[in-house]
Amino acid sequence: MTHPELKQPASVRHASGFSLIETLVAMTILSMVTLVVSSALRTGLQYTARAQAREEVRATATALDVFSGLIEGTAHPKSFQPFRVMTLMGREDRISFVSGADVARRRGGYAKISLQIEPSAGCDGPGSLVLRWSDIRSLSQPELTDKRQLVECVAQAEFEYFGLRAETGALSWAREWREYPDLPLYVRFKIKSHNGAESVRSLRLDRSVYFEK
Repeated sequence: MTHPELKQPASVRHASGFSLIETLVAMTILSMVTLVVSSALRTGLQYTARAQAREEVRATATALDVFSGLIEGTAHPKSFQPFRVMTLMGREDRISFVSGADVARRRGGYAKISLQIEPSAGCDGPGSLVLRWSDIRSLSQPELTDKRQLVECVAQAEFEYFGLRAETGALSWAREWREYPDLPLYVRFKIKSHNGAESVRSLRLDRSVYFEK
């Protein structure tokens, strides 16, 4: 007895599926499309990463400029005679000081400034670099306070201080500055972004205090 499929014409049997050549052609086209799409995605990701890196560099440069203008205007304790106060207190991870520089377009007074990394909801790492300030019209009653985010989502921010150490009498760099009533000669500020880029700037303060002794 003859099987039913053997009675079908050859043209019908060939029409029931793809040939090996058709399959190979389809796979080749699919591979080419996949390659083009993946290449476009890779290029887009690289462009986004470069744009983000440029934005981080720009934001860091702006932060350094802002900080430079404020720290260089740090007031010496003698500015508050007859009441001497500590106008700069520095640690490795944060700094606070009293500056005579213009803040938020407010002139003619002093402002208490602090700069440190603070937790941020949108950051995976330590947080964002934030500047806080209080407008000081009198030493006991700040009139206005505010904060400004200088750099979003930084990996690290460090401060170092160069000056005459009271315990040794020698000039040296230190991770902490508590040498009341004097100011350091230089403050070195380092910012490291998540892409590994590091920006460093050494800022000069008033030297004259060391020649008054």
